[in-house]
Amino acid sequence: MFFLRYIPVILLSFLLMNSCKEEEDPCAFPASYAVDMDKVQSDLAVIDQYLADSGLVAQSHDLGLRYMITKPGTGVDVDYCSKVYVEYKGMLLDGTVFDATPSGKVAEFFIFELIYGWRIGIPLIKPGGEITLFVPSPYAYGTSGSGSIPPDSILIFQVKLKGVY
Repeated sequence: MFFLRYIPVILLSFLLMNSCKEEEDPCAFPASYAVDMDKVQSDLAVIDQYLADSGLVAQSHDLGLRYMITKPGTGVDVDYCSKVYVEYKGMLLDGTVFDATPSGKVAEFFIFELIYGWRIGIPLIKPGGEITLFVPSPYAYGTSGSGSIPPDSILIFQVKLKGVY
């Protein structure tokens, strides 16, 4: 019976301790992504050879993405919760275009809805910016592919960031 008097105190203490934990920012980029890093490395070797053969110089992102910023843009930063308005063209390494926004139109997406390669690459620019992304297959559609994109396809995206909301 003596113990029962302390149950409310114990519960209150537990609630107070847990309420002091630092909340994670829901709009921060996720710290990890489950992916086959051996396949990423293999694809990066192919991308690097493609870039060398094409006489292109791209930057390397720590997470395993190659990119070229042609215009950095100005204004607000893009975060994981941002809604972005873009013009884009998506291609296979052989130059086959598999998707593009119609001329004069924009597409709108939330960053968290996009393939991982875009989640990494789009926040590297600001509104008005332009970037070309060289995306390893695990950061795109992986072993399943999508529509006209074959499985295990390395993708190239030319993206113009028109706005962020």
